[in-house]
Amino acid sequence: MSKGYTNEEVQQWQDYVNGRQKKKYYVGVSILNVYEVEAKNKEEAEDMVRNYSNEELLEDHDFNINYIDEIKE
Repeated sequence: MSKGYTNEEVQQWQDYVNGRQKKKYYVGVSILNVYEVEAKNKEEAEDMVRNYSNEELLEDHDFNINYIDEIKE
């Protein structure tokens, strides 16, 4: 009696045979931004920026990919 293979298993086998198997990678990124705030002191300035939304934090940011390393399993 033959085993019934799922579509995913068949696709994985086809990808392997045809050299299209996927690999896993670590991708290191950096996001840099600078904010101008008016505050009474450094602590207040820090708190103000820490309370920004994700959208505010990423507005006009500089995005860089620093490295890509293949994960060896």
